Amino acid sequence: MGSTMVVNLITGLDKSLTLHQILFVLEEEGAEVLSATYSTVGQRIFYTTHFQALRSRLGIEVPRVHQRLMQMVSST
Repeated sequence: MGSTMVVNLITGLDKSLTLHQILFVLEEEGAEVLSATYSTVGQRIFYTTHFQALRSRLGIEVPRVHQRLMQMVSST
């Protein structure tokens, strides 16, 4: 079993981003999602996702995941 990673993402309520969209990106990039939560505090939404690579020998290209998530946030 590989090491786990965490994505913490904070958006404003004006963004139409969903937890499902975040999970979709992670799974497309080869992640096995271990847990995922979100909470709304004031005018912000906090997403936290714990995951690991499905195939530990291949790993996950973290810069690519970061880029895809940031593009998704900026386009919503």
